[in-house]
Amino acid sequence: MAGVDESVFWLSITELNAKLRAKEFSCVELTRAFCDRLERYAPRYNALALTLREEALKKAKDVDSEIKKDRLRGPLQGVPYGAKDLLAYPNHPTTWGAKPYAGQVFDEPATVLHKLDAAGAVLIGKLSMVELAGGGGYMYPAASLQGPGLNPWDTSKWSGGSSSGSGSAVAAGLTTYAIGSETSGSILTPAAYCGLTGLRPTYGLVSRAGAMALSWTLDKIGPMCRSVEDCGLVLQAISGKDAADPASSGKSYYYAPQYTRKFSDLKIGFAPSDWDSGLAADVKAPLQAALKEFQGMGFQWKEVELPDFPYGPVLSMVLGGEAGSIFEELITSGKVDELADQHQIAGLKSYLDINARDYLKAMRVRSLIQAEIRKMFYDVDLIIAPTRTTVASGARDPLRRTPAPGATPPSPAPPAAPTKRGLRDHVPAMNLAGLPALSMPCGFAANLPLGVSLITRPFNENALVAVGREYQARTDWHKKHPKVGYGPRLSRSPPPHTQSPPAHPVAASPPAPSPAPADSSRNTARTPHSSPRTRPYRPGTPSSSTHCRAKPQRPPTPPADYPAHAPSARQFRPPPSAPWPGPAVSAPTNRQRHCESWPANTDRWRPEPPSWKRCVLPA
Repeated sequence: MAGVDESVFWLSITELNAKLRAKEFSCVELTRAFCDRLERYAPRYNALALTLREEALKKAKDVDSEIKKDRLRGPLQGVPYGAKDLLAYPNHPTTWGAKPYAGQVFDEPATVLHKLDAAGAVLIGKLSMVELAGGGGYMYPAASLQGPGLNPWDTSKWSGGSSSGSGSAVAAGLTTYAIGSETSGSILTPAAYCGLTGLRPTYGLVSRAGAMALSWTLDKIGPMCRSVEDCGLVLQAISGKDAADPASSGKSYYYAPQYTRKFSDLKIGFAPSDWDSGLAADVKAPLQAALKEFQGMGFQWKEVELPDFPYGPVLSMVLGGEAGSIFEELITSGKVDELADQHQIAGLKSYLDINARDYLKAMRVRSLIQAEIRKMFYDVDLIIAPTRTTVASGARDPLRRTPAPGATPPSPAPPAAPTKRGLRDHVPAMNLAGLPALSMPCGFAANLPLGVSLITRPFNENALVAVGREYQARTDWHKKHPKVGYGPRLSRSPPPHTQSPPAHPVAASPPAPSPAPADSSRNTARTPHSSPRTRPYRPGTPSSSTHCRAKPQRPPTPPADYPAHAPSARQFRPPPSAPWPGPAVSAPTNRQRHCESWPANTDRWRPEPPSWKRCVLPA
């Protein structure tokens, strides 16, 4: 066996599996190489929450034994991957990116990890995430146990969404693919910012059992990969019925894009304003070039526009009502004050002010949204839109477009708002409708990746895969990758526009933060949708706040006013005891935060019954 060289870290799933079957190298050699790379480079991007070297090498030995006996399980067999730290892994910490859960351990694996293990995939690490997947609305990317997720294309930029660690790890070649989650953009956003292909499946297609819940009726789990084909292969392995998830659709996905209708029979909806008005000059050219490439593939085209609904406020109300119930014990116990972001603490506390009347009103409006979007897909088979209309923001910039009083505005400044609605609200709108979407890299602006998204009807993922494969056969954006290990690290000093946190999290002057769909570039968190047993984490050697089995070492002393996040996979310090030093904020009232511009005459509509059958409180 010739061993493993640098090129394997950028190969696709099928290419790696083919080399394993041809015995060019063993699965143990491949796994050891990926573990070394993950532990070496992940600290640069704050991407690693837990290394699983010992368990991965044991699994790799089993895979080598199976391949030797010609017991082949499929294309995922022997291929290393990573998983977002909201998925339970037995007998190891599952922290949900938050200090209050740093010692949390589950006895059973999440269903997704169990299915991938059955397919022969090798899990090499748990990847970092925004605390509680952004529930409550965070202001800074540093709202995480590991610190801000850094973009491998430019480590001064954010990797995006609550699945930031998954985005960084795949983009840097630290894992072949990763499992992320989305409530409102946390698969699509890091995929666009990091130059990856991300697939958000239809709601209910992939089980959430054993995953942290942020919103029972919005959360989805999906793959983040190098190519569309890889996404299809992973989705086939993780989809399917699961009695442990009450929202499971009972359907499976089979990777068969070859049976999709001819492209000349497919009609794609688009909004011209999405590709022109309101875009920065350096973003407009690559996005328009991507649209032109799709227009040359023989589809029928139709101009469409999203119906006029307040998608953001509706999603925020639904998410807030459900997250307030899920994290009620965390909030009422006072442990919520241990979170790193002051704005997120205030946002989570405000969730307890949401009453049933407003939640049900949001669900009624949601039913109207679903009906109107269903009508839209009577006339088109897919719709296309830019995933994000800007490149990744700075890793130390505030995420809110309107900064708090005295704060420095984000850089670069957002472009002027477009004159038409178009499809720009597709992230909250399609998450409310539970529809699948595929984000693919389509070019660069300011040396940072851009993404384009395709959206289709429920359970029509093969149409996305077929069109996406053809686009990637015509372009090579998905084959480009950053130079890993180069470039400056992000300064550990605090952002200049922040100040020391107040004595109490609620103050009385600045305006209330927007609850942000837990991830408009942020993602989905989840308290187990099923309820595996938990117990305190009491390992033998490392402390309960340590995320790997390596012996903790004393790191360099950081500035006194900056949160002390773990700087490397083998070098940990305890999570910060104080919240992130941001401007003082007021806890918003229910009306201020969630009730904006409700459509008239909605009281005559009956509320849409929730698709989940029972509530599972956090362990």
